[in-house]
Amino acid sequence: MIYQSWSNYKDELLQDQGSLYMGDMRNVSPHHTKDADDLYMPELLSGSDYSGGSVTESNFRVFKELYVGDDKLIGIWEVYGGYGTYGIAISRELMTTTIVQLHALRNETYNKYADLKGEYTGENKHLEMWIEMRECLDNLENYPVIDEDDMSQLELEQQGEAYESWGRSDFKRELLKHFQDSDLYGPLEDWLDCQTANDEIDQLFYKLESESNTYWEDQSGAGQWIDVEKIAQTANERDIVELLDPLERIPQEQMRLPDC
Repeated sequence: MIYQSWSNYKDELLQDQGSLYMGDMRNVSPHHTKDADDLYMPELLSGSDYSGGSVTESNFRVFKELYVGDDKLIGIWEVYGGYGTYGIAISRELMTTTIVQLHALRNETYNKYADLKGEYTGENKHLEMWIEMRECLDNLENYPVIDEDDMSQLELEQQGEAYESWGRSDFKRELLKHFQDSDLYGPLEDWLDCQTANDEIDQLFYKLESESNTYWEDQSGAGQWIDVEKIAQTANERDIVELLDPLERIPQEQMRLPDC
């Protein structure tokens, strides 16, 4: 995994916890003499409105939940900045101590804090969390996602937000454009103007999304996007007739006439 190196925060003493403003940090050159105040930012935990994506956003929020905070590791900070910038800064000490050294320290700590039965009492929770954090970062070398379930949930959230923000309205507009030369254009336009609920139009969107094999795409920091025009062009006149008249969705043989 690639790490960006940054100099210490405004040449001032860093607090143990808290957040750092990206604009007050300086990127260091490869020839920079390493010192204790250096900070490391894993690229797979950082992004902005114009970079990153669902992978880095998910990694950021999972890593932050696990290791950033007053009761978590000392020497890790949340980074924020303009244009939706987010990231994680990690102290040089936490990054340069090797996993082998950490495990040796764990064994030493175990021997120190084991009770008479030989059971570890967990006195050094900071060390355990330190080891977990480094193993988490090392695992990103082989697979770029910390938590698949969280990333999937994030993508669903972003897709829902995008659909509510612009997807539904764009879909309606593209439907009208697709049927502009059809006799159904007028009735469809009137129906869309009069609708106060979205259940029917949403059901049609999801139906056509599946039929057209159209999928949401990550926009590298700008949320999710889907080709609404392609979805709308999949609709046929039968779809619109069923949309305008719910009774048309019921097969003729399943319809029951009222008893006389």
